[in-house]
Amino acid sequence: MDRKPTPGLQLAEARTTAIELEIGEAGMKGNAGPLFYNFYYKTRSYQYENHYLESKIGDVLAYKKTGTERYVGGTMALTFDSLTELSGVGEYLLDGNYKLEAFWKSPWIDASGRSSLSKPGLMQQVYYGSHHAWNNSFSDITALQLNGFLKAQLGPLFISPGATFSTFSNYLYFREQVDPSAYQQVLPFQSHGSQAIFSPELRRRTLLGATVAGLAL
Repeated sequence: MDRKPTPGLQLAEARTTAIELEIGEAGMKGNAGPLFYNFYYKTRSYQYENHYLESKIGDVLAYKKTGTERYVGGTMALTFDSLTELSGVGEYLLDGNYKLEAFWKSPWIDASGRSSLSKPGLMQQVYYGSHHAWNNSFSDITALQLNGFLKAQLGPLFISPGATFSTFSNYLYFREQVDPSAYQQVLPFQSHGSQAIFSPELRRRTLLGATVAGLAL
């Protein structure tokens, strides 16, 4: 949904935006042999006021102006030696959104994986400016990313070939309008399917005495 904005922006109205946040967190952390752990419960209360938006669009906004978010999360890391470690990070928002990350580091290979279900950003949901305006109700975004890199030392040359594979569902992006006569030339859109991206990469760096030169291809 997009709306044609009213020309002109009153300075007094533009200054009536306010965001208040209160964050509380409690948890525990410690070590059990080679295992480090950190678990927590977190709350985040927010209040957002934008009188200019409300005066132009009304009360039918794509976000809640006040609320309290509740999270549970944690971090774990298992250290095998000074160069090898397996770790993970997770956070769950109790209304269903989440973020999970895992990392493997060793002398021969580095790998990681990320999975998330996230809410759309405020900028993509609602905006009212002097040239563009919109009020959307986008769905949550799903993302998955896996990557891995081999590591090899050849004299002073360090090389690391690898690749990253990413998938997205309900991806959000800004797109230029095809119709040149349209009043608004750029608007946010949400894809109605899944996208996959495969990105091979070669990393290398050369050790020259105490100097390190890096280059990513």
